[in-house]
Amino acid sequence: MLKNPTLVAPLTALIMLVAARHALAGERPGFKVKAGLLEGATASEARLRETAEVTMDPARRPGWCFLVDPPNSRHYEVYSVHHLPGAPKSLARDFEGIAPDRAVDGIKTNVEQVDGSRTFCFDFNPGDPLGEYRVEVFINGTLQTTIRLNVVAAAGRDQDE
Repeated sequence: MLKNPTLVAPLTALIMLVAARHALAGERPGFKVKAGLLEGATASEARLRETAEVTMDPARRPGWCFLVDPPNSRHYEVYSVHHLPGAPKSLARDFEGIAPDRAVDGIKTNVEQVDGSRTFCFDFNPGDPLGEYRVEVFINGTLQTTIRLNVVAAAGRDQDE
């Protein structure tokens, strides 16, 4: 409890200012999640270029990624639920063995225990649908954010190539 009443007003104002800054920026204090494409010469030099539109390119590895940047060095759990705009021809890697038609209703990745900043990447396969991919990112069992990616065809290419 503060014993000096002259500090109460400035501290209250500071708390309100910080809360307003986060509200105006659309941010929640704590974990930051960004989505986009990895770019760089090598994996260790790769940087995430944020974007909400990704070109469907099954030859590009990885196809797209999201980065989780925690507020501290404590361990945390991450998983994501992916909602595709239509059923893909098949599912692979994290989703292998799941019926493709379930991708519209949402398919969940395994829970991963991590610490520090971590990038989670996913690939496209021939026959994956175009349109809005909605990915819900859960941290420590709580929905942190929903990523919306618009997946478009490469110029002059058929999506099934």
